[in-house]
Amino acid sequence: MSQYRVKKKSRRIKAKYKKKKSIWKNFGFRIIFLGAILLIALAYLLLFSPLLAIKEIKITAPDGLSNIIPKVNDLVNNELEKRFAIFSFKKSFFLLNTENIKKKIKAMEPAVEDILIKKVPPNTLFLELKERVPQAVWCYTQNEPCYLIDNKGVIFKETVDKNFLMILAETQPSSQIPLEVISPDKMVQILEILNFFNETLKISPQQFMTDGQEKLNLKTQEGWEVYFPLGGDIKTALTKLGLLIEKNLPQGKRKNLQYIDLRFSKAYYK
Repeated sequence: MSQYRVKKKSRRIKAKYKKKKSIWKNFGFRIIFLGAILLIALAYLLLFSPLLAIKEIKITAPDGLSNIIPKVNDLVNNELEKRFAIFSFKKSFFLLNTENIKKKIKAMEPAVEDILIKKVPPNTLFLELKERVPQAVWCYTQNEPCYLIDNKGVIFKETVDKNFLMILAETQPSSQIPLEVISPDKMVQILEILNFFNETLKISPQQFMTDGQEKLNLKTQEGWEVYFPLGGDIKTALTKLGLLIEKNLPQGKRKNLQYIDLRFSKAYYK
């Protein structure tokens, strides 16, 4: 009886071992197992392997931004440095967040309008900096400081250069001056008016005055002003202004002109 029990137990052990061993002989299991190994190896190669780590940074910039190239290089290198526990390694192309780099560069230097980032395998990163183009000078008072402002309403550099048209803001910022001091669509309207005076009317503007919301006054070099509906239908206002200047207010009749008001359906002048 004891021999029978020993044999039975031996058969159970062999059957159990055979059952375990049969898993490795399963073709589908081997495919899944090898596939998992390959995926792990591929993930390591793409994300952590030094073979695809970015090792060279090339930066191009216009003359006005050439002085910040070393700072940009340091910033990008810091972004490339990846730390895990006590280890550190350079990020690969696939771990690099280019949008985050763009945001940090713009925050560091407001004069940068955009950055083109290009990854060139296996180890090179190209950055091309685009500079904001000044369109006017934005001032909160007649005194300093004033700022260069671009076509999107963003101020980006203090200036004493009065070669650009001045936009005088009537309201002071409550705290820190924002980068975008006027909305892009309203800045487009201001530039449209400026172009109309210079190219169509051939009348030189002196300065704009605005609250940044609804009020926009333009003072000309001749001394008279024009009141515009900022945020309103500027194209219609300019059409009315052009007809009024042509028919009623040619150059010889503007000597005593004080203002032209275009904020209503009909143009008024005095």
